[in-house]
Amino acid sequence: MFGKKDLNNGSDNELLKKNREQKNSLFEDSEDDVPGENNYLQGALGSLIGAFAGSVLWFLIGMVGFYASIAGYAIAFCAFKGYKYMKGRFTRVAIVINIVAMLIAFLTVIYLSYFYQIHKTYPEISFSVFNMIFPGLLRDSEVLKEVLRDLALGLLFMGLGSYRVIKDGFDFVRKREANQNVQEKPEIEEKSCVEESDTKESE
Repeated sequence: MFGKKDLNNGSDNELLKKNREQKNSLFEDSEDDVPGENNYLQGALGSLIGAFAGSVLWFLIGMVGFYASIAGYAIAFCAFKGYKYMKGRFTRVAIVINIVAMLIAFLTVIYLSYFYQIHKTYPEISFSVFNMIFPGLLRDSEVLKEVLRDLALGLLFMGLGSYRVIKDGFDFVRKREANQNVQEKPEIEEKSCVEESDTKESE
């Protein structure tokens, strides 16, 4: 009922390769590296909007019955891009916010793809009617198995497509934290030397 095929071919990998430079630009020479007030709420909104925009590709590929990791990449890239566009500053919490936004978009697009498949067969079924009958469909063990299989495979390809974006995000945050520690360390050492000098003078 909901089964899809694997679209993990050379063209998919080539698209990922071509977009690698674009992906890195999310974090390199970024404005969010400039110290300033962080707005998680505004960034989360941008991330959610971006994730839904990226999920359009997942939906279009799903319409023809395939999975592709490039669709997972599109969701991740657009989520992080939306977060950055809304002036959210990348931190560890921000990365988690983006992952949550990606999962929300993923689950939503999977749900909409189920509606599309049923509506295509039974045009008289509206979205509101689908919302009412879908829980009943899940009571069928065969349907439930296919749904769980779709979710498992979808999460797999989502992970394959988004892994590098998420990893680059955490690497960027760690690098910035390390740079900040290096900058702060001389100040701490200088302060320590001044205090030590003052102590000797008082003696």
